[in-house]
Amino acid sequence: MRQGVLDPKPIAELPPVLALGKGGLLDVAMHPRFASNQLSPSEEVLSQSSLPVGDRVRDVREGPDGQLHVLTDGPGDGALIRLEQAGSSSSPWSRTPGGPCATLRIGSAYIETRAAADDVNQTTSDGLARSYPVPADEGLRLRELQRHQLLDHDGDHHFDRIVKLASAIFDMPIALISLVDHDRQWFLSREGLEVSETPREVAFCAHTIAGNEVMVVPDALQDDRFSSNPLVLSPPGIRFYAGAPLRTKEGHNLGTLCVIDQKPREFSTEQQQQLRMLADVVMREIEWRHDSSLCPVTGLSNRGALFSVGKREMEQARSAADPMALICLDIDNFRQINNRWGHPAGDQVLLDFSHLCKGFLREQDFIARLGDEEFVILLIGQDSEAALQLAERIRDAVSRMGGVFSRSGYHLSISGGVSALAHDDTSFGDLVQRAERALELAKTNGRDQIVSLLN
Repeated sequence: MRQGVLDPKPIAELPPVLALGKGGLLDVAMHPRFASNQLSPSEEVLSQSSLPVGDRVRDVREGPDGQLHVLTDGPGDGALIRLEQAGSSSSPWSRTPGGPCATLRIGSAYIETRAAADDVNQTTSDGLARSYPVPADEGLRLRELQRHQLLDHDGDHHFDRIVKLASAIFDMPIALISLVDHDRQWFLSREGLEVSETPREVAFCAHTIAGNEVMVVPDALQDDRFSSNPLVLSPPGIRFYAGAPLRTKEGHNLGTLCVIDQKPREFSTEQQQQLRMLADVVMREIEWRHDSSLCPVTGLSNRGALFSVGKREMEQARSAADPMALICLDIDNFRQINNRWGHPAGDQVLLDFSHLCKGFLREQDFIARLGDEEFVILLIGQDSEAALQLAERIRDAVSRMGGVFSRSGYHLSISGGVSALAHDDTSFGDLVQRAERALELAKTNGRDQIVSLLN
């Protein structure tokens, strides 16, 4: 965000002496917009860009289309906060009449509004109060956690070695690899703790994943966030906690590597760096396992991953009454490329085509290589009309895609089949089969076309 492109009107002047920090509260002067129906306490704001920690907040302004701009004096230009409509699936923000906003709370990965006296509970898009901060990327974060297929698996000695090492390095009785799910934290590996999961409501790690830095709690009894936590007041009797986020390449925190003690402790900067490095080791192992299941040519997921993801997405779509669509794409006469220019040239076409397709997709969508030259795109929250339009855009882009064949008479083209989730689909396979039948119709009708087949 650049100040030069803004034409904002002032909302509130903030004292320049206030610097951003972990959990820092910034007072916002009362303004008619805050007091009427624009902002209310206990509502989380979706941040469209990160706000650099350490920058001094100079101003909060209203820009075009009801956007808020947090302007800073630091090297960063600030953060752009878009106020979404109530109930939006892409944002937990809600415009609720009444209840002026008294403070802005700015953390390292999320921005939220809170009443001055409300320093704990949040309200998210599902209308439920939360006693933990919900990351701005929560929907995408949970989707990526599911797609890594880590939850509810048996123990793994590779991860067990890491938590044992963490316990020994920091001389802590408890060390955990915690994955934070929608309403629970589940332990991928644990040392010194018998239970395999706890409710997210009481999880220290639910607070850690809201930021990108190591979170340290020297004495939980002296911390208002945790002093009444049942994990503090009863077994395991947590007094000290330090956790480092497990951050993916896409920038989402799946969980933490944390160490716990039953007595208050200090944790030096050097120890925090060591914990961060161990968390990086955990994340590299997670990413390596995920990448090892991908197609070695295109880097895309395979058929098994598609059906696993599709099953969960179908359940979520049914539960929320949201649409979902599927596109099957096939590169026409692909064998001609292999036969004429060789398999390395064919592999390059597959790679180029996969990159082209990914350029059209949103982060929540999913693409897989189903066969030799067949690809499947799963569109989340999109109906058949939107899927058909996207498939046609991809077909048009492919017709202009270059390659080893560019100076020959060969012209690359694709055929495609489109279908959308129907009320009487009993499994994700029904949706795939219908899209594949539409693809066969496109190929039978002469190729280089997209066919949509409804149930």
